[in-house]
Formats: sequence, C-alpha cells, structure tokens
Amino acid sequence: MLKVFVGIGILATPASFRTVGLVGGVIGMIFIGCIATYTMMLQIAATKKVSTPVSNYSELGMAVLGGRGQKFVDFCILLSQCGFAIAYLIFIGK
Repeated sequence: MLKVFVGIGILATPASFRTVGLVGGVIGMIFIGCIATYTMMLQIAATKKVSTPVSNYSELGMAVLGGRGQKFVDFCILLSQCGFAIAYLIFIGK
C-alpha cells in the first residue's frame, strides 16, 4: 500500500502545485499532513485500547466492530485501491 501512496504522490504533486500555485500547494500539503498525522494518532490510540493485539487495519476493524467491522474495513481498503488504480490510469492517459 505504501508504494501506491508514494507513487501517486510523486506523480501528481508537481501537477497539483502547477494548478494551485506555490502558496496553495504548500498550504494544502501542510493541511493534508496534519490530517494524516491526526488519523494516525487515532489509529494508534484505538490499537492501544483493544484487548487483542492487532497488526493491520482489518484486525483493528475486527477488534473494534466485530466481523462486520472487519468486512467493512476490507471493503474500504479494496475501494481505495481501486481508486488509486483509476487515478494511475487517468494520470498516465494524460
């Protein structure tokens, strides 16, 4: 999953900065960085609160919300991966 995030980031960042400008791009990067840090801290806090050890998103969904939560988390991951694949195709097609 890391390769997907880094790959899209490396490919799309220059075009994004060109579209919104240097100031808008820097503000946007700082904003997204703050959101990513906050959600990472939420995930760490949730992992510490569950009684069973978890090592991935799917296990965290299972520990917090049960079987339906695990399926929901897996579906969300699948959906995001499909979105990344579509973004790659659109970016390459331009």
